[in-house]
Amino acid sequence: MSELIKVQVNVIGAEEVNSVNAREIHEYLGVKTRFNDWIQRAIKKYDFVENVDYVLVTQKRVTNNPKNPTATFTEYIVTLDMAKELSMLENNAKGKETRKYFIKCEREAMKLANNTQDDTQLIGVVLKLVENQQKQTDAILSLVESIKTAPQIGQQPQTQQVVYLDSRDRKKLRDAIQEKAKEVARDLGVSVSTISPAIWIELKNFFDVDDYQDIHKSQLKDVMHFVMFWEPRNGSIKQDIEIIEL
Repeated sequence: MSELIKVQVNVIGAEEVNSVNAREIHEYLGVKTRFNDWIQRAIKKYDFVENVDYVLVTQKRVTNNPKNPTATFTEYIVTLDMAKELSMLENNAKGKETRKYFIKCEREAMKLANNTQDDTQLIGVVLKLVENQQKQTDAILSLVESIKTAPQIGQQPQTQQVVYLDSRDRKKLRDAIQEKAKEVARDLGVSVSTISPAIWIELKNFFDVDDYQDIHKSQLKDVMHFVMFWEPRNGSIKQDIEIIEL
């Protein structure tokens, strides 16, 4: 997997977790808003908590200013969960690409952790056998060999049932889009019926679904955040309306 943004292990909330520097997300997405304003807005909107979702790290950097050769910067080291939500702040292809990248990083980390846990369990079983049966070398070797070839508990693949949005979830989503459409329509001086279709189109494109009923229940939080931060791009509303009319 190619590395879009560097993922490192850092201590957040007294626990070692995979994390990234929020400034690198900001730079990769090409956000025009100043970094400090961007990250503070995200923390307020998403209710992120320091030492739970992120930690602050103060660093000094060399500058090109001869009067001030070094400057102090505050870096926001964030968990992968927070990184995914930061990626959605920019409603564009890079935001979608970055969010999918962090999901892949989570899956790779989980796979590695499961493999390590399986190896640790196997070693523990072998050591226990050696401790209890020191005088039975031949029997121990036989048992160790059987343990290595036996299928491990919990390794059986399980088919997870996909759960889609229920009626209450769909109503919650429709209400959120209606409220967002009213807000944008009021600001632009257009009708709500002009804005709502544009939001629906971009939402379905962003989440790769043909109909909003195809959205998984586990995606509801991300979908609601998408609606919360949706803003019309230049020419997007006109293009979406033309698509609908076709």
